[in-house]
Amino acid sequence: MTKQTGFDEKGWYPKSPRNVSKVNVANVAYGPAALTDKRIVAYTSLSASRLVVLPAEDCADGTTTEPRIITVIDESGDCAAGVTLTVSITGGTIDGAANIVLNTAYAAVTLMMFGTTAFIVNIKNV
Repeated sequence: MTKQTGFDEKGWYPKSPRNVSKVNVANVAYGPAALTDKRIVAYTSLSASRLVVLPAEDCADGTTTEPRIITVIDESGDCAAGVTLTVSITGGTIDGAANIVLNTAYAAVTLMMFGTTAFIVNIKNV
């Protein structure tokens, strides 16, 4: 296998040009009203279903050639069928749908976002 420039030492994952910023969320809805530089939204506790609404400004930050990558993850292990994380984008879609629902312990979704469109790059929801 030929090693590609800009990828990790094994050639699998793109290298990050800088540290990745993270916000820890404890059992509340996440929905910043303005652009945020956070690339990881990590739930550290959950006792009820919560909404994760990513602002359209975050989507506009990415382009088709340089999309924005955001991960939403349940670090607590509390996510379940009755305690879900529903991820959506203000005025946008994720793989053509209004939202994605995470409903298993330690679930996570990584989105590639540009415009008001997002695509699922990776999902752990089993």
